[in-house]
Amino acid sequence: MKRVFALGNFDGVHCGHNAVLAELRALAAEHDAAPCVITFSPHPRRVLYPDAPPFQLVDEYDKEQLLHAAGIAEVVVLAFTPALAALEPEDFLEQKIFSLKDVVGIVVGDDFAFGAKRRGNVALLQRVCAARGVSCVVVSGAAAPTGARYGSSAIRAALFEGMVETATALLGRPWAISGTVEPGDGAGRGLGFPTANIALGEYTRPRFGVYAVRVGELRGVANIGVKPTIGGMREPVLEVHLFDVEADLYGKRLSVELLKFIRPEMKFSGVEALKAQIGEDAQAARAIIKS
Repeated sequence: MKRVFALGNFDGVHCGHNAVLAELRALAAEHDAAPCVITFSPHPRRVLYPDAPPFQLVDEYDKEQLLHAAGIAEVVVLAFTPALAALEPEDFLEQKIFSLKDVVGIVVGDDFAFGAKRRGNVALLQRVCAARGVSCVVVSGAAAPTGARYGSSAIRAALFEGMVETATALLGRPWAISGTVEPGDGAGRGLGFPTANIALGEYTRPRFGVYAVRVGELRGVANIGVKPTIGGMREPVLEVHLFDVEADLYGKRLSVELLKFIRPEMKFSGVEALKAQIGEDAQAARAIIKS
């Protein structure tokens, strides 16, 4: 079957990406073709800037699920390696894009760049597509109601400040951290608030603190940080206490949506003070969820 491809990283699959995907679906319908996406793993930034702090908004599994939910028939994932990064723009197009079968259209955002040192731009892409008789649509950056351009950087900045509602508006859905529940130190259970613990890994670091959260149909309260009152940790962790749930969650994959920031992480004078504060946080989260 004929295929039309959108090209990009699609980190977050946010509202700006949705504008590209809408044009993709429209062009695919025009050509009676399947709407498809070509993306990269790992994110190019991880290869090009290996010492950069974690920055991803969505993991690979969730990204593919979100793309399929947006009506994408096929997701082609190119392994982003130093060798791929070194390809000249024309070679990248020939070897990685037009080597695929039945390509009748390409859709990209207006900031799409490719090839060695990002020398390839949309003008070059349009020329190559025209020479091949392939339709090419370049989508201008979509703007939020505030007038700011939708983008992954703006979402990261909002999360860093704990501005969950802003991130939600830019994403078109609550931001979520997904991962496998790992054994913790049992501190939460000892305080009367058992938690499911998920490592942040490559996720961008939001503001450390307490959040009202949702996990599917369940609601809860979560802390993101390094647990300064109980010895501290080198790497931050997401600890989720789900309301009115008694279940063994170890080894299960959870997707934890941040609904609202409650307070910053802080160090308390002792365990009893921490326990009292967690009780207040849980009450605050319940009130937020009911409102």
